[in-house]
Amino acid sequence: MRAPSKKGVGFYAKSFCPGRKASPKRMPLQPLTQNALAFKIIFRKKMNNLYNQNDVKGILKRLENLQPNLERQWGKMYIAQMLAHTNISLETALGQNSPKRMFIGRIIGGFLKKKFLNDKPMDINSPTDKNYVFTDKKEFEKEKSKAIQSVKQFYENGAEKCTKYPHSFFGNFTAEEWAVLQWKHFDHHLRQFGA
Repeated sequence: MRAPSKKGVGFYAKSFCPGRKASPKRMPLQPLTQNALAFKIIFRKKMNNLYNQNDVKGILKRLENLQPNLERQWGKMYIAQMLAHTNISLETALGQNSPKRMFIGRIIGGFLKKKFLNDKPMDINSPTDKNYVFTDKKEFEKEKSKAIQSVKQFYENGAEKCTKYPHSFFGNFTAEEWAVLQWKHFDHHLRQFGA
C-alpha cells in the first residue's frame, strides 16, 4: 500500500489553481477563469446552432430542397403550415414578436430547459404553444422563401441582435441557447417531412 503524500491537499489544489489558497474542506467559489470560459465556448460549438456557419448552410440546403408535395411523417401540419410555424418561432428569437409567458412554463419550464438544449433531437409530437399553431392554408413558396431569409437574417444579426425577451415556456435564454433551440426546431420539422 502506498503511503499518503506529505504534500497534502493544498499542494494539489495550488497546482490546478495557481495563486489560490486551498482549503481541505472546500474551495471558495471563484469567478469563471479564462479556461472555464473557453471550455464553455468549446462545449457550445459542439451543439448544432444557427450561429454556426456550417449548421446554417445545412439548414438552408434542406429548406431549399423542400417540395410542396412532401408528406408528413408525423403530426398534423401540412408543409406550408410547418414553414409558417418555424418562421413565427424564429421571429420570436429575432425579437419580432413576444408571446406571453405560459403559466405552466413559469412553474416547470426552467426544469425542462436542459432536456431541450441537449444534443438529442426533439421528441416527435412535442406539444406546441397555441401562438405557433396554424390551421389555415398557407402559401408554400412564400413561407419557404421567408424561412430561408429569416435563417440568414438570424445568422447575420448575430447574438447582439437576438431577443432579450424570455421564451414563452422555458423562460430566459441566452442568445446561444436561442440559436441551439432554433436549429433543433428547424431540424425537427425538416425531419418531419423527410428533409
